[in-house]
Amino acid sequence: MASPIHARSPESGARLSPDGKPFPPSRVTPGVSDEIPPAIKRLRTVCRCNNIKHGTIEKVICGGATTVAEVARLTTATTGQCGGSCTPEVVTMIDEIHGTTTQPAEPALPGEEDAWWAK
Repeated sequence: MASPIHARSPESGARLSPDGKPFPPSRVTPGVSDEIPPAIKRLRTVCRCNNIKHGTIEKVICGGATTVAEVARLTTATTGQCGGSCTPEVVTMIDEIHGTTTQPAEPALPGEEDAWWAK
């Protein structure tokens, strides 16, 4: 079976569907929202080391987790072999959901507060 030939609008040159209506604008069209739909956003992997999805982290934050440590304890996000490269995204999620400004905790061993690498 041959594929249908799509006509073009004489005014704009846009492709027309077989019923004569223009196709919806593409995602690269200026002025079209680039926001990811919530259902798709929840499926996105935040923590690649432990394969933790955005929706899982969102659920524990909405359930009361207010710190990165609580999210880590409940999901294992931020505890992978990479050393927690997803921590900034988890902090952003906590801030957006709870309306706060969270600073990630800097690990320090006793007596190392004045070390050159802690400054």
